[in-house]
Amino acid sequence: MENRYVEIYEFISAPLNAMLQAERIAHESTIDFIRKYGFKPNSNELEQFTFYYIRPGSGQKVEVKIPLLSLIPIPNLQIKEAQVDFDLNIHYEKLSEYEKKNNGNDPVSKDYKFRAAITSKEKENKDTQMSVKIKVEQADIPNGLTKLFQVMDDGTSALSESNQNALLPVGYINLSSSRNKLILDEDRKVNVDLLVQVFNHENNPISNIMLLKEHLSIIVDKKTLSDFTIKYEDEYANSKTDENGCIRIWIKFIAPLNAKSALIKVSTSNNEFSAGNAISFQIEES
Repeated sequence: MENRYVEIYEFISAPLNAMLQAERIAHESTIDFIRKYGFKPNSNELEQFTFYYIRPGSGQKVEVKIPLLSLIPIPNLQIKEAQVDFDLNIHYEKLSEYEKKNNGNDPVSKDYKFRAAITSKEKENKDTQMSVKIKVEQADIPNGLTKLFQVMDDGTSALSESNQNALLPVGYINLSSSRNKLILDEDRKVNVDLLVQVFNHENNPISNIMLLKEHLSIIVDKKTLSDFTIKYEDEYANSKTDENGCIRIWIKFIAPLNAKSALIKVSTSNNEFSAGNAISFQIEES
């Protein structure tokens, strides 16, 4: 019977160590999951889910690549609550003089040595008993996983089958206007109408394609304006070109003080259109 008695801290630390080890195993499983489904074997390259679709309007076949890990939930569990119940049979005995000298200044065990054993609730059951209740939950996203999600979001891409390095441009945009002067009102507001036509690489008009603000740039006295609006002739057309690839728009912006000239040009920075022309205007006070 005496051999069953151990130090009390061993009973308390044993379930705590077991839970810590369980969490360590769970975290290792999370890392293994990310390695298995997130990256190619024996590589640091993200595993991609690839599919194709036909772009409306241009009829272009586009390859879309999405990191596989961004499509599935990542298991990352942690112990939220734990309850451990057991009954202890405390055994104590007086310390010897030698033990007293080497017992330090612990006031609790100054004269006695305490040891314990788990007692059974059922007298006929000689096995020791311990009741453990554990509640687990999805752990908070670590900073490293947050950065990984950001990288995966940046890694999602739509690529033309014929150009694996960038999105193949649809074509080019042609701008035209019936005037070359812009007259400012009393609030220095400008309202200029443009006829826009979109072509593909075979010089054929592209219909049913959206013209967005990002497709145009306005430069006033060599300074690019970010604050301007576009109004479409037919609001019900949802800013899309007609069967001839044309759309009429009105651009509104406020000219800076003492502005002399403005340049409206096609922006190709988004790589959707490969080229486009520009129209220059003189700015005059009303």
